[in-house]
Amino acid sequence: MVGSTEADADCFDVAIVGAGGAGGVLAARLAAAGSGRRVALLEQSPPRAVDPDAPDQRGLVLTLASVELLRQAALWPALESHATPVRGVHISRQHTFGTLAIDAPAHGLDALAQVVQANRLHHTLDTHLAECAAVGTLTLLRPVEVTGFSALQGHGLLRYTGGDGVGPGTLRARLVVAADGTESPLAGFAGIPVRRHDYAQTALVGVIDARPAHHGVAVERFTEDGPLALLPLPEGQRVAVSVLPGAQAAEVLAAGKTEGEAAFIARVIDVMGGRLRDVALKSALRPWPLKRVLRDSYGARRLALIGNAAHTIHPNGAQGLNLGLADVAELVARIEAVAGSNGRAAGSELGSAAFIADYRRARQRDQRAVVWGSHAVAELSRQRGIFGALAYHAGFGLIDCVPALQARFVQRATGLSRSSGPAA
Repeated sequence: MVGSTEADADCFDVAIVGAGGAGGVLAARLAAAGSGRRVALLEQSPPRAVDPDAPDQRGLVLTLASVELLRQAALWPALESHATPVRGVHISRQHTFGTLAIDAPAHGLDALAQVVQANRLHHTLDTHLAECAAVGTLTLLRPVEVTGFSALQGHGLLRYTGGDGVGPGTLRARLVVAADGTESPLAGFAGIPVRRHDYAQTALVGVIDARPAHHGVAVERFTEDGPLALLPLPEGQRVAVSVLPGAQAAEVLAAGKTEGEAAFIARVIDVMGGRLRDVALKSALRPWPLKRVLRDSYGARRLALIGNAAHTIHPNGAQGLNLGLADVAELVARIEAVAGSNGRAAGSELGSAAFIADYRRARQRDQRAVVWGSHAVAELSRQRGIFGALAYHAGFGLIDCVPALQARFVQRATGLSRSSGPAA
């Protein structure tokens, strides 16, 4: 249901398109600021009908920086009791000696990250955003489909069509934020160039039970076909992410439910070298074709891109959502800097060409490091024989041997090395 009052006549400070991870968190964070800033959120889908307690294949790894952002957005209290702390990370390569083992206490941390299942995050976001709309800190238009965008003098103009028979409408905002996913219709309306790369791989994802207990340790094990990742969940369960060449993954799925699940479990056991036993699949398998989609401009006049609308990347290192939440943190800091002590945004500055250019410059370095780091790992880990082993030891083996490199690796992996606001 559309939750707006006189939206056609209003001009908002910020209008966000997309209530997924990045867009929903941005809306919650701005609503929590208590500045009187006028924020609108437009989402195409109705609230997601999910059971937050059901096993969800999508285990989301949240860095410490992302957890802090969720805390600032008043979302973490509802998530904390359902999160699993990552107290250690083990990275290795099949048929190759050497393991990069990182333990949180060795770096003065209680945890390196937190794992939350996606349905729990979506349920928390939907509930919280509806509450914000009810108390008037957020204007929520849902479900609506955005059908056009124009950058005008002093504001951006969004055109939309509402669900449930609601006719077309328009909305003005000094800053429009595209958080509408990898294909981002909003970025298309603005004519923002896009670059694509198909990894020709598919991630098969499921929730498993297995022994022995995981003790909060996340595992990534590289193979010549693709990596296997195991993420800790409550009650001893794990999210298993098995990356395979696309054709091989298609064969697993085409084999039928029983045979496909058996092949998935067999690969988990084989790649882990027999370290796991009593492996049982507790959810359906879900395929995720892997691709890299980049929009390096990070926006256009009156329009900023965040999350998958700006960058969809390979899941190596589980940094995709965290990269989007780092976009959110940077954008919030810049919005608040423009608003200053007056609370309301300062006219044409918010969303201006200079504002978007500064935001882009602030995010480019982090984006390049994460995007090309994940890409390099994806390509080098597929090298076969001695070349693959040498690539692994030249990277993760060196980090394991040099304490300073490991400390830097932990800083980046936890998000603690990222800027939390605009440079002076």
